[in-house]
Amino acid sequence: MFDIMFIVFVVMSFSVLLGGIYMRYYSPKDEGMNVGFRTKAATGSAEAWEYANKACGKRWIIIGGTGISAGVLAQLLVYFLFGVKTAEILIVICMFVFAAVVSSAIVSVMRKTDIMFGKNGNPTEKGANNDQN
Repeated sequence: MFDIMFIVFVVMSFSVLLGGIYMRYYSPKDEGMNVGFRTKAATGSAEAWEYANKACGKRWIIIGGTGISAGVLAQLLVYFLFGVKTAEILIVICMFVFAAVVSSAIVSVMRKTDIMFGKNGNPTEKGANNDQN
C-alpha cells in the first residue's frame, strides 16, 4: 500500500509544481482568461488576472518543490529506517498536510486579490500600498 500512496503523493507534488509553473509563466494574457487562477476579482481585469496567477503560481512552485524534495525524502527515509507501517502513517499525514497547504495558498491569493483589486477587478486604495506577490 505504501508504494501506491507514495506514487500518488509524487504525482500530487509534480502536478502542483507544474500547475504553479504554468500559472506563473504561461497563463494566457488574452481577454478570455479561461485557464488559470479564476475568481471574480482575478478575472475582473488583466492586471488582477496577471497578479493572481503570478502570486498563486509562485506559492504552488514552492509547495510542489517542497513536496517533491523534502516530502519524498522524508517518506523514503522513514520507510527504510522505521518500516512500512510507520511510513504509511507518515504518507497519509503528508497527503493531508499537502492538500491543506495547497488549499490555503489558494485562499490567501484569493483574499489578497480581493483586497488589492476588489470584487470587480479594479485596483483599490488598500491594495496600492500592498502590491508585492
